[in-house]
Amino acid sequence: KAQCHWSWDWGPCFLPQGIWLPIRLEAHAEPTLSEIAVYVSADNDLSSSFNIDIDFFISSTMHDTVELQVKVDDTSAEKTVTVEVEPGCNLQHRVTLEVTNVKRWWPNGFGDAVLYDLHANLVTPSGSIEKKTRRIGFRSVELVTEPIPGQEGLSMFFRVNGVPIFAKGANWIPADSFENRVTHDVLVNLLQSSVDA
Repeated sequence: KAQCHWSWDWGPCFLPQGIWLPIRLEAHAEPTLSEIAVYVSADNDLSSSFNIDIDFFISSTMHDTVELQVKVDDTSAEKTVTVEVEPGCNLQHRVTLEVTNVKRWWPNGFGDAVLYDLHANLVTPSGSIEKKTRRIGFRSVELVTEPIPGQEGLSMFFRVNGVPIFAKGANWIPADSFENRVTHDVLVNLLQSSVDA
């Protein structure tokens, strides 16, 4: 069940019954790439150099050797490593990559929200390739809480790429209590309304 079925903020509580997402049975004779997680960190607020940690979650029924490949489009950043996998589900293997000379992502109204495609591949001994792609941005974000001279309390604002940003937001809950009523147009309208606000 989705957590929001028990209500979410001002969303009502509806407990649908039955299977709410697609299900399938899979059988694999070789290691498989279940998922990836991508973590981007900046050296500092002004650098065009970033580190990317990519966690590969691999499932396997046997001991085996696989190749992990990572590439970021429109950059020279790419890396290939060979790792040993053991039997188990979602075993984690990390690949670290340095990326230089990239354009920074900026919030709405402060610049371009530049995104890059990151490709992560798992290559098995037989040569089959499992692929995952993620859109990532490069930026530094800091929540600044500092004493305010002559006043009680602390400041509270975000500094993005070294620039103080006034942030206002919206609280996103599921777009509808019934998932099948959420269309592409509904999502575009809600997201555009947030941008326009």
